[in-house]
Amino acid sequence: MVGTQEWGVGIWEAPIRIPFQERGFSDRTINALIDCQIDLPERLLFMSKKQLKLLRGIGETSMAEIVAYRDRFLVLLSHPAESVCRI
Repeated sequence: MVGTQEWGVGIWEAPIRIPFQERGFSDRTINALIDCQIDLPERLLFMSKKQLKLLRGIGETSMAEIVAYRDRFLVLLSHPAESVCRI
């Protein structure tokens, strides 16, 4: 049956979860981000701290996951030469 729920996740939602899962986000954080219309984790990199604090359903633990993700990737964006392996 189309539109039914499987394993507690809507069938149409499963593919959108993969990029978040691959970046280490918990199911609770993924659900909150999807509910806030955040469809890709990279969007979190371009949000201000103020915008992040306004996200509904994001508690301390989820915010810690988001901050850790941003810290990992914003360093790479600000210092790309250091992230490249040199031979």
